[in-house]
Amino acid sequence: MLTSLSIRKKLFGSFAVIVFVIAALLAVVYGSFTRLASANAADRHTLEVIQAISQLQNDILELQVESRGYYLTGNPERLARSRKEMRDLPLSIARLRELTGDNAAQVARFQELGSAIEHWSSEVIESQLKLRESLGTAPGAADTMGRTAPLVSPQTASMRIFKLIGEAAAEERHLLEHRAKAASGMQETTQLVLVFGGIVTIVLGLVVAGLLARAILRPLGELTRAVGEFGQARRGARAVVMSGDELGRV
Repeated sequence: MLTSLSIRKKLFGSFAVIVFVIAALLAVVYGSFTRLASANAADRHTLEVIQAISQLQNDILELQVESRGYYLTGNPERLARSRKEMRDLPLSIARLRELTGDNAAQVARFQELGSAIEHWSSEVIESQLKLRESLGTAPGAADTMGRTAPLVSPQTASMRIFKLIGEAAAEERHLLEHRAKAASGMQETTQLVLVFGGIVTIVLGLVVAGLLARAILRPLGELTRAVGEFGQARRGARAVVMSGDELGRV
């Protein structure tokens, strides 16, 4: 089949095949790197959510520390810090709901968590803060606080809150691990594509080079031999026609 094609078509066709294989290889690799980049972006987002969850947990612990400090000391600065932490908690919940807007399960969990924190803040923390504030500097105020039980069990309310926080953090870590496994698989696939694609390109280049040598160099060598014999005055010299291209016509 190659013998009937012109030299131009043989050259252009051979290079077109090689370029097509390289382009296909590059397209596959580019797709893999694009997916890896998307996975990395998702990982950064998940880490941001985990950090926000950790910050929320720290804020709750800080509120507990400051409020208990105020129960014992009646220090107005601790009361101010407690109230500030209480104002910040809804903002932290809203940010988490915004960050996880693409995950319905997490949005519902943070909705429940927000309700639990609001209930705990008002029924446990705020009620105790108001009681301690009403006692002022009266002697035995701290003892009175210790004997007065809040309307809602602090242990039960806080356990529910930290349970929801733990579930939310576990969900994000699960997503992170799942994407890490998928990214590892994509990296291995990309490496295999590069290795085998490189091998295929080299083999194809060698095959094309062999075919071109057979289709062009052999007829050219035969023509050169015949011309050389004519140059030596051998009028009976003949060149075997091996192709129907330009060299065959010559």
